[in-house]
Amino acid sequence: MRVSIAEAMHASRNAAKRTRKAEVEATNPPAVNTSASKSPSRKTEFERRPSTTRLNDVAQAPPNLTRVPRGASRSKEQTGVMGGKVDGVISMAQRQLMEEDRATAIKRYRQLKEARNAGWADLR
Repeated sequence: MRVSIAEAMHASRNAAKRTRKAEVEATNPPAVNTSASKSPSRKTEFERRPSTTRLNDVAQAPPNLTRVPRGASRSKEQTGVMGGKVDGVISMAQRQLMEEDRATAIKRYRQLKEARNAGWADLR
């Protein structure tokens, strides 16, 4: 099997880094952290948290929410389960008003375009 030049250069760089690191560690012994040895069970805000998600993971089920998100409430009236309002549903009266407003807006837009085109026709 043929090893590519890029892989060989990468391996060479890594070997050089390892030797430099070993030389630095040999000349400078690592400092002893006394604060960590006093209370090893105490968590700090800078600890790394374990990564549980990986690239190309496939979700098997939706997540189980154990807490209510910020700004949300648990009342059933607001969730739409017990006869409350549901988002995205409008009444027939609201729909009719919206259609009328849309029709008037389209009519006004067409009038505006005709007025503009009439002004341009005079210049030609």
